[in-house]
Amino acid sequence: MNRIAGLLVLALFSLQACQPEVKEEQEIELGFADDFSEAWERSKIYTLALADSMPAELYSYKPSEDVFTFSKQLTHTIDFAGGQLMGQGLIEKSPFSGRKWEVYTKAQVIESLTELYDFVDSVVKVIPDAELAKTINFMGQEVPAFRVFQAIENHTIHHRGQALIYMRMNGITPPGYAGW
Repeated sequence: MNRIAGLLVLALFSLQACQPEVKEEQEIELGFADDFSEAWERSKIYTLALADSMPAELYSYKPSEDVFTFSKQLTHTIDFAGGQLMGQGLIEKSPFSGRKWEVYTKAQVIESLTELYDFVDSVVKVIPDAELAKTINFMGQEVPAFRVFQAIENHTIHHRGQALIYMRMNGITPPGYAGW
């Protein structure tokens, strides 16, 4: 019996020794910025290729009066991104506010898209993971702050898809998908 009791005590000490050390305060490592930046870069490549593939004279094209022009499909994503980042307090002021998009040339739209992608990427990289994990009220829902960046990406994809259809309607084959 003493032998069994001794083995049990030894087994308990062995189990205790195998348990990981628990720290009282562990920092959550979200890693969101790196993951987002990688996907955002692929989105940039595809969006810029799409914008470049549409002839300048068709930037004012829209299939009906009640929808955006091709150019507006793209510039609207810029305004949305800046507005959401500013509205959630993630930036003080959008560098895109007040631009008169309707007079922008194809080259200016492409330059602004490049600026948007670089700007959003720089913002997500300076916000600590702990801040990105904090709960905010976004569009009537309580969500982690990183969801703002996901909404920007989703919104960009939505309008890029509409712009792609405009190209097809004009007999233009859009560039192949760049992946995510």
